[in-house]
Amino acid sequence: MPGAVKVAALVHRLADQEIRKSPTVIDFDRRTNNFCEEVVPSEHEDMGAPLRGCGRAIDRSGSTVHVLPKDTTMHHDSERPHNNSVSDPHASLVIRLRSAGCVFAEEEASILLERANGNSILLDRLVKAREDGAPLEPLVGWVDFAGLRLSVGPDVFVPRQRTLHLLNITLQELRRGSSTRRRTFVEAFAGVAPLAAAVSATLPGIRVIACECDSSALHHAAINLAEQGTVCASDVLNGLPSADRQGIDVIAAVPPYVPDGELGLLPREAREYEPLAALQGGVDGLRWVRAVISEAREWIAPAGLLVIELSERQLEPATQYGRALGWVPEQTEQDDDSLTSVLALRADPHTAR
Repeated sequence: MPGAVKVAALVHRLADQEIRKSPTVIDFDRRTNNFCEEVVPSEHEDMGAPLRGCGRAIDRSGSTVHVLPKDTTMHHDSERPHNNSVSDPHASLVIRLRSAGCVFAEEEASILLERANGNSILLDRLVKAREDGAPLEPLVGWVDFAGLRLSVGPDVFVPRQRTLHLLNITLQELRRGSSTRRRTFVEAFAGVAPLAAAVSATLPGIRVIACECDSSALHHAAINLAEQGTVCASDVLNGLPSADRQGIDVIAAVPPYVPDGELGLLPREAREYEPLAALQGGVDGLRWVRAVISEAREWIAPAGLLVIELSERQLEPATQYGRALGWVPEQTEQDDDSLTSVLALRADPHTAR
């Protein structure tokens, strides 16, 4: 087994065996050249954290992985890098990234080399930014989501791999049953429209609308939908066409749901590089969850479904809020590999809203 694979296997064992017991992540302090602990509540381990990070990693299931210091990288004697590895641009880049604490150094080196496309000045600028802690995805301009290479950039919320669970529930609902009319899907708080883009690519017969209020995110959303859907400048849902009232089959949302008092506990990449408005959810984190539950009643079709990503501890109060407004909560299979949940609310088929 190659040495890099051994390290990756160890990292995943750490994630499987230890992370659920310990809400501590390891951060790399470049000023002291040491690793230090940062305590993060378990439900925030992947709230606002990009897929990869210098000094820590959020794996594809959403779990936080403890980072091994660079001098503990394990190689068999026959697998140790040779002195001439510096002549290989990829190998040299891996060394730099690993020294900065990047867990997925080999993968990131390949991505950065692809982005630079032979431009050594650009490559050096990208690597220096990465060494300083800038998230990888905005640097290279894309993120992988559901097999799609989605456009992202600075100062936008980067789609998380945990949201694939919400996507799967959405696709299952849109495939269910038959209809004589074209079905409509809306992604609220769309950001760069990962759900809308994935639904459009998977189910091209579905009418797709992405609602977002941030102009930078709307720019990327339009690129990601590539004229296969509609991008709507909207605060929650109020920008939708009036003709869609009580006509939307599925509404899905990843609203900001981090409580105001816990923003400082988020990973540094989220705190420093993503817009606060995409993270901040009010005192209890449910301000925008309640907003979409309330507004969706005006737009959802009879028996339509509203699905929302939120944290585990927010599921029960959000469910009670929806029930009080006439929604019928539905049981959904939760993702055991993530510390987030999906709230599913069904519109009463017999009640006009």
